[in-house]
Amino acid sequence: MQPQLIDPNGTLRRNPPDRVRRYEKVLRLEEEYQQELDEFERRHAQVLGVSVDSLYSHGAWAAVRGIEFPLLADFHPKSEAARRYHVYRDEAKVAS
Repeated sequence: MQPQLIDPNGTLRRNPPDRVRRYEKVLRLEEEYQQELDEFERRHAQVLGVSVDSLYSHGAWAAVRGIEFPLLADFHPKSEAARRYHVYRDEAKVAS
């Protein structure tokens, strides 16, 4: 079964396989970073998560996933931080 989502307009959309793989990778990385927070702190480094989702969705996401490191919202103007760090890919409309 192909993963699906409902967009803000209530339209059912199918996720392309590459988007599903990126999402799964993000979940794994979040878990790894969360497990290693003490090591990052010991080395005086801070883990930050950044996405184009809103502040409110970040709060809900962190609560559900048990994330204790800050999640930053690159929300408006959308992807501005990603563009400034030269990690935004215009052709795919994603940061990587």
